[in-house]
Amino acid sequence: MKRAKQHSLPKPRNPVARSPLLRKGGAHGKSKGALRREANIALRKAVRNPATAQVVLTNRTNPPDSILREVWQRSGGRPFKRIEDVISTAELQAILDRYRKVSGFDRETLRTRPSFV
Repeated sequence: MKRAKQHSLPKPRNPVARSPLLRKGGAHGKSKGALRREANIALRKAVRNPATAQVVLTNRTNPPDSILREVWQRSGGRPFKRIEDVISTAELQAILDRYRKVSGFDRETLRTRPSFV
């Protein structure tokens, strides 16, 4: 025959541990690691938000598929073997460099901005 399970009283909790002062944040300041993380996030936001806004505005006037549009206009929709037959490498590079400059990934910008690491 099975024994009936006896219910025990709930374990008493530490009233000090439930104090509002000991919850997240509480009366203590943030750790050095938390302060560093906040500083890194603020730096990323300061750098990325303006760059992202500029990319979005540029994409509205001159979308990333501008190379495809230019090649299609020049070729008239006719097939071709090499893209260099339709648009020169220098023109392709100029379009890519302009896009890199807008997005903040050109060499000069990368060289001068602070590191995220």
